[in-house]
Amino acid sequence: MQKPDNWLRFGVLGLALAAAPLLCAQTVPGFTDLPNSYFFNDSAQNIGTYYAGYTFGPNVTALSVSRFGGYNSAAYPPHSGDVAIWDPYDPVITLAFATPVQSVGVWYASLGTITLRAYDQNNTVVGSSSGNPNTDGVSGSTSLLSVSASAISSVTISGVSGTFVLSSLTVNGTGAASFDLNRYGLTGSWFQVSTSGQGVELEIYPNLIAAGTGVLQGAWFTYDYKVSGGAASQRWYTFSGSVQSGQSSAMLDLYENTGGNFNAPPVTTATRVGTVVFSATDCDHTSMTYSFTDGSGRSGSISMIRLLRNVTCTSSGTETPNADFGYSGNWFDKTSSGQGIVFELNPNQPQAWLTWYTYAPNGQASGEAGQRWYTAQAAYTPGARSVQMILHETTGGLFDKPAPLPSTNAVGTATASFTSCKALKLDFTFTGGSSAGKTGTINMTRVGPTPASCGP
Repeated sequence: MQKPDNWLRFGVLGLALAAAPLLCAQTVPGFTDLPNSYFFNDSAQNIGTYYAGYTFGPNVTALSVSRFGGYNSAAYPPHSGDVAIWDPYDPVITLAFATPVQSVGVWYASLGTITLRAYDQNNTVVGSSSGNPNTDGVSGSTSLLSVSASAISSVTISGVSGTFVLSSLTVNGTGAASFDLNRYGLTGSWFQVSTSGQGVELEIYPNLIAAGTGVLQGAWFTYDYKVSGGAASQRWYTFSGSVQSGQSSAMLDLYENTGGNFNAPPVTTATRVGTVVFSATDCDHTSMTYSFTDGSGRSGSISMIRLLRNVTCTSSGTETPNADFGYSGNWFDKTSSGQGIVFELNPNQPQAWLTWYTYAPNGQASGEAGQRWYTAQAAYTPGARSVQMILHETTGGLFDKPAPLPSTNAVGTATASFTSCKALKLDFTFTGGSSAGKTGTINMTRVGPTPASCGP
């Protein structure tokens, strides 16, 4: 196993996670069954513990479209039904659970930005998601906020007091079995359709720490959040931590590497910049809730699907091994640790895909603006161990935003040749983009242990 200061901050970060409860979805029925005393235009009694297992506060009351003369429902509509809830006096609504849950979703209408935060039993933030305004005070719509984590004891919904309403609360609590994150089959490429042009690469090292406890290593290619631009506005992050058998989500540390040069020293060090709660509902659907602590204030949630077809993942039981797919994962050159590639060799498509996390040729002194990432994709013949690919540089996007649309341009060629399950030779030539003129060969090794399924 490589040391934690190797590329992509791989390492066992000691996040000891308890076994997760079994799950099922429960929806509070639109609040339509509330007695009159809980409505603002009647006695304005706090909903409090009216629903068993839930505690609302501090001054949460209901509004009805049809009862008590109605309210300004054109501007602040309920998502469905007749009733929405609000707090006319306080900027924060709190909801506590008698038993910890793993996800919470609620529809909102708000005049300003609204934030959903999840807390564990120690009142530590374990996930958050923010939503944009969707009403101007005259006409409005509803939007969904959701958050997932391994054991949510309470949530807060914050905004400007009296300017947002909530409806259609859904909670995943005790009941059906949860999906298992501790499986190599989740390794691969993931993206959100609405923000195509950015995405995530995963490798799972099952049972690496101990039986039932593995490690998830993620890499996230995206853009600057302030302004769109050229290659200097590319950004990439990594996240890692332990995952538990029988658990569908895990809280992971989020890192950023800067101060490097393309395919050259110095070795860079990862700096922690936040957290990610990563969740999977099945072999083809994942999500991550991110929260940055770097001063940017960024938080949100991204739902993702696979870029390429599932190969070995199963919903339960033993995964189906595949010799080609076993080459998928994290690769690096230890002499320039702090950069490398994530490769997916997918015989079910059949396609090869890589994302290359690196720096500008003279990026050492440029901070975040010195980061670079490239992608490459090509068809291949299953069983082949050498793949010729076109390198692409994608620019012009914004962090976790669907617009502006990024632009992708071919900037060179690469040949990836696996000489064994532990050795990868990458020959490359750049004919354009910010690394134009660069050519060479990088001999890479795996970041972590070799999957048992990897074949000759």
